[in-house]
Amino acid sequence: PRTPINALLLNLAATDLLKCAVDIPLLLAVSIWGNSRVDLGETLCVLQPFTYSLSSCVQLATLVAISVERYQAIAHPFQVAKKKIRIQGWGPIIWSMGFMVSVLSITLTKKTPAYVRCRHLSVDPQKYFDPFGTFILVPTWTICLALIVGHYLRIFALVKRHNKRIFDRGMAPSSPKERVVHLPGHSGGQQTAAKAVARVEDGCPPA
Repeated sequence: PRTPINALLLNLAATDLLKCAVDIPLLLAVSIWGNSRVDLGETLCVLQPFTYSLSSCVQLATLVAISVERYQAIAHPFQVAKKKIRIQGWGPIIWSMGFMVSVLSITLTKKTPAYVRCRHLSVDPQKYFDPFGTFILVPTWTICLALIVGHYLRIFALVKRHNKRIFDRGMAPSSPKERVVHLPGHSGGQQTAAKAVARVEDGCPPA
């Protein structure tokens, strides 16, 4: 069925396909040919961190969008029009953000472990510093994880508050009364009566 969550799951599947079809083969190529002292070239060595950054950012952003939509579905279940607008906007926003972060990561690519191994650069381990992981990956993962956990905690709090409200209403005092209901279509000796137990609140006449 075409539901908002399924649309986001399709987006998540597209990022998994990107990672499996492009990123992982490039990483394997860098790992295998990196030991043979063969320079794989600037393009290939830059493309691998780019695809890794793109797929990772899009995956995390899609998970954030799914948590947002699940919260909205519980908190505002009847806002169908707004939901459709959000779903139509999630895809362009997520992929645009992923491309922006990936393009930004290219400026830091030449200091990543994959690029160093791919180009066989000599690096002093004591002075080595990976700005790509420090300034791009870790902040992105931290922000997305905080948003995901925050929305699911809001869902938990909302459901708990709703269940408490239902429980409180269900425990409202009531006075059970018994009344006789005469079935229509019967008269005289054939008329039968059925007893029905009804909970009638104080001050309200029986139906």
